Amino acid sequence: MKKAYWLAMTAVVGVGIAVAAGVVVVKWPFSEARIQRMLENRTGREVRIGSYKKTYWPPGFIAQDIRFLRHEHAEREAPIEVGKVVVKGSWGRLGTFTRVIPQLDIYKLHLVIPPRGPDAGDGEHDLISPKKASGVSTAITAVSLHEVALDFARSPAAVKRGETEPYRLFITNMVLTDLEANRELGFEAVIENSMPKGEIHAKGRFGPWNSSEPARTPVRGDFTFQNARLSDIPGISGTLQAKGEFWGTLDREETQGDAIVPDFRVHGSTHT
Repeated sequence: MKKAYWLAMTAVVGVGIAVAAGVVVVKWPFSEARIQRMLENRTGREVRIGSYKKTYWPPGFIAQDIRFLRHEHAEREAPIEVGKVVVKGSWGRLGTFTRVIPQLDIYKLHLVIPPRGPDAGDGEHDLISPKKASGVSTAITAVSLHEVALDFARSPAAVKRGETEPYRLFITNMVLTDLEANRELGFEAVIENSMPKGEIHAKGRFGPWNSSEPARTPVRGDFTFQNARLSDIPGISGTLQAKGEFWGTLDREETQGDAIVPDFRVHGSTHT
């Protein structure tokens, strides 16, 4: 689960960077065909856009129902889906030929993370293959992702045990800042943990992106885990609060912190 978790988090950041890169490298005003082509080049996937609308006040566009599909078997593999992408530019910057995107919002990003078996290779289930994932060449203030759903598909062994529903991790909001080529970026996220139920706040730095070995991309930051409901786990109850820091690479991290459960109880015992 740890590798799959960080594969998913890498994909979320990668999609954000790829969408940003596909947007900022084109000339204004935006063209749907150009945006689609640039997104395909940046992600290594076939891109289908459900609807596209140019906006003029402010200048930009709104694209909805975007699907990122594998070229070789697009219809058989679970796609990466984006509900809506909103880009808001500035006429002042356009008038001075300053290539800056002040605001980029991505809504309802959905990723299905396939199970990883003991024999799965490092790249077997890569979710995206950005050609230039190390950053973007044009200035962008921030990328905001809203309502990101990560579904971890169950392994065949788990399905045989009757565990058919995927494990879902829901990111309420994630903001990526300092998107410059070959440099680390900043991130801040609010995550809903489903088991046990609780809210995670994480803030830190990610990168620079290691395009040859993504698993070795550095990450560091601080976290808090608030109001984790241990009663979701059979046999125990209580409310957990935790905070700490983490550092390392995507495939190997260390963490240090403190946790407290003042009302911890084991069912069937009279002792707290």
